[in-house]
Amino acid sequence: MTGLDPVSAERTCALVRSWGADKTVLYSTHSLPEAMTLASHLWLTRMRPRGGAVMSGIAIQHGRYEHYDGGK
Repeated sequence: MTGLDPVSAERTCALVRSWGADKTVLYSTHSLPEAMTLASHLWLTRMRPRGGAVMSGIAIQHGRYEHYDGGK
């Protein structure tokens, strides 16, 4: 929650967590530690050198890591 004061950051985190209790939330960030505090499942992607997302990355589910490389 870069740029937010501590109270606003905590309120925003609480809001995102409440949404995630019964919904899938798409949350984009460059901060992996921030994402890991908010989510039980993460999907990491990378960009191609000439642009466009690559459908590969690391799925993180409850501390377990799985590599996926299905979209070369």
